Amino acid sequence: MERYWGVRVGHGGKYAAIARSHGFIAIGWQEFGDLTWVATAKDEKATLASLQEQYASLLGVTGVRASVGAGQAWRFAQGMVAGDLVFVPDTEKRKIYVGRITGPYVYVSKPEDDCPYKNRRAVQWLADIQRDSIQQVLLRSLGCLTTVFNLDNRAEEIRSLLKNCGVLPGKKTVSVDVVAHVRQCLHELYPKQFEEFVAEFLAAIGFDAQPTVYIGDGGIDVAGTLDAQGLAQILLRVQVKRKVTAVGIETVLKTRGALAVDEQGAIITLGGFTAQARKEAEAEGKKTIALVEGTAFVEMILENWGKLAPEMQALLGVLPREVLPVRERFEVVRGTELGSVKRAE
Repeated sequence: MERYWGVRVGHGGKYAAIARSHGFIAIGWQEFGDLTWVATAKDEKATLASLQEQYASLLGVTGVRASVGAGQAWRFAQGMVAGDLVFVPDTEKRKIYVGRITGPYVYVSKPEDDCPYKNRRAVQWLADIQRDSIQQVLLRSLGCLTTVFNLDNRAEEIRSLLKNCGVLPGKKTVSVDVVAHVRQCLHELYPKQFEEFVAEFLAAIGFDAQPTVYIGDGGIDVAGTLDAQGLAQILLRVQVKRKVTAVGIETVLKTRGALAVDEQGAIITLGGFTAQARKEAEAEGKKTIALVEGTAFVEMILENWGKLAPEMQALLGVLPREVLPVRERFEVVRGTELGSVKRAE
């Protein structure tokens, strides 16, 4: 059964926008370190008791406070499962971010995206909903003061809200599974192979594109030219990052520094970008660098599926289902060989 959760990413949703941008939810509990032992525990009662003891020892709280805190940590690490919906309030922007959990608990020892919280779960975001459009009864539940809370008792109001927003819980949107699957396929390529894939994708959508020399490329991995019927040419230079962690400001500066006067720059990554990188990419008075994060790149690939060469399609291991809307046209091909390109080990 699909379940519904609320998570506060920082007091007042301090880090909610960062989580929204980078595809995750997170909680603090920094004193407790890696909670993988909670995520993999078999005995819920014993795990909760152990967590409660840690609360008493590390934070100096006992009784109800320790019990509530232990319960929240357990819910985040194990109670939530892939497919559940999560609601994240952003007080400053007066929005509620709605997403579907897509992965298990992970501990990120060195976050690179300006959110210091290390206890995380991957999320595919589905909608940003203005607080003013939410029924008061549901809004009161979303105002819960705890960090992690269950919303199953508001299932009827949630379904009504998401139906009005065009997001239907319970329907397997496949974009969640497919996007994660395609990103993983691309991540398993060797770095040079990923550059070649990006070049082939640009060629498929109309560019005359090719990878640059692999060594000494000056920070530019793919060069492309788009000829607008002889009236103008777009000279695009792309920095490619296969990593799934956040790309920082130094990559933006390096890309911009490698551009000639008449060239435009872009960075394509399978991960996201730090706040400093985004700010620098759009800095006033400087050449803008287009930033394409992992989910957006995969969605571009799926939207241009019919333009891809057969070997590129086979590599990604998905099949189109043409009768569905564009974001739901694909399903993962389970247990098939994903093309003949050698993958990273």
